[in-house]
Amino acid sequence: MAGNAQYWLGETYFSASQFEKAAKTFGLGYEKYSTHEKAPDNLFKLGVTFVKMKELEKACQVFSIFEGNYPNMMAKRIAIEKKNAKCQ
Repeated sequence: MAGNAQYWLGETYFSASQFEKAAKTFGLGYEKYSTHEKAPDNLFKLGVTFVKMKELEKACQVFSIFEGNYPNMMAKRIAIEKKNAKCQ
């Protein structure tokens, strides 16, 4: 349950536009619970949060990691977010 709670805490910060806290929470969730079912969600939302924070290089790095670790997941959403982040 802790992996789930970590993700939803990040979502709470994200929804409240507390993007720095959201980024830390999603990052920690991905690192600490890397084998949990919410790990891909944490990583994806970390990238999206970096886009919101205008930290586009970091967002692109996260999306690249996501594609490497989860090549068959959320391909369309990743493509959209990579476009938003102006990834090359």
